[in-house]
Amino acid sequence: MDQYHYTMSLEKLEILDIPEMWIENGYRFLKEDEPYGLENGENFTLYMPETPIEQLSEDFLAWWPSWYYSEEETVRPEKLSCYGMCNEAMQYGFFSYEGMDAFEPYISR
Repeated sequence: MDQYHYTMSLEKLEILDIPEMWIENGYRFLKEDEPYGLENGENFTLYMPETPIEQLSEDFLAWWPSWYYSEEETVRPEKLSCYGMCNEAMQYGFFSYEGMDAFEPYISR
């Protein structure tokens, strides 16, 4: 652990009994057998905004929408601009919206 990342372990994952399909706020949802991105996940790393990109794997960065740039842009970001969580076993990534402070209340400093 350093100023850019925290590690955590998933001890238990309880999947609620939900319908196969439901509609909420005009969107149709389909039940997955297992939460996508968490499979084989026991150890996770939470990366903070401003984490230097060279500390992150290419597989993890492939999940970050800001990693892909348009043809006009020739330089990729040097630092993470949001929170990111990595499933270490699979290198799957989850990212907050840019500038969103969703995790801040849960992080003690």
